[in-house]
Amino acid sequence: MISRNGLTPLCIVQNDFMSQIIQTTESMLIMTNEQLQSMMISAAKQAVTEYVKRTSKPDDKELWTAKQVGEYLSVTERTILDSWSYKSWFPKSSVLGDGTNAPRRWFAKDVRAFAKNRQS
Repeated sequence: MISRNGLTPLCIVQNDFMSQIIQTTESMLIMTNEQLQSMMISAAKQAVTEYVKRTSKPDDKELWTAKQVGEYLSVTERTILDSWSYKSWFPKSSVLGDGTNAPRRWFAKDVRAFAKNRQS
């Protein structure tokens, strides 16, 4: 027995069934895509929040390296380490550890105040 478009009833049922599966799959993909996008946005917001919490310090306790000080003042790291750090007019550094190669750090608030006074 042949009916719609010359197909047998079994073929018609199979085609209808396949169409339903395709529509359902497309709906699931759209739903999953939206859910995935929402989850990604949520995860990104959480990651940014955690990063800010982890890296933020009270301004009076934030320490900068010579490189950071140099970038802020628009001079080289070498200028900070080899010259300015020994001048009385430059903010004092804190030496972390012992020895001549111990890393130096400057309080960000002191460097900012120095820069502000320099502009005046």
